[in-house]
Amino acid sequence: MMSERVFGDILAAKLRGCYEKAVHVFRTIHQMDHFSVDVEQCPRCGRTKEGMRVKINAAPCRKQIGCDRCHRQGCELEEKAGEDLQAFYQCPHALLPLNDTTDECYCQSRMLAVHLGSAYPPKRPEDMKDLKPQRSSPSRKKK
Repeated sequence: MMSERVFGDILAAKLRGCYEKAVHVFRTIHQMDHFSVDVEQCPRCGRTKEGMRVKINAAPCRKQIGCDRCHRQGCELEEKAGEDLQAFYQCPHALLPLNDTTDECYCQSRMLAVHLGSAYPPKRPEDMKDLKPQRSSPSRKKK
């Protein structure tokens, strides 16, 4: 039988793996959102080339459209390429980052035991009274 701590570590590892996949998908979609178009005139600075078209870049993360001359800032996510996007979870007492160095928090243990039911009973039997799920309607007695 697994303890709550071991089971919590396994769930946290699976959550981290899912989050890494979600970040990869998000970055891929975000890179596809950056696009460029050749137009007659830059809508931001009004720049034109004689007999040629101007390349306009669209950056949805900065909500900007412009040519290379007036639109010098790159993608916000690419600037943070060395940093990972950080996931957080909300506990009753704080907003905590979810990563390998996160301090352990046991405030969710009771809720985890309620959701898992009898498959993984809590370690402390004295806590069983307040871990049982509440019924919304009173039980009916058979006559």
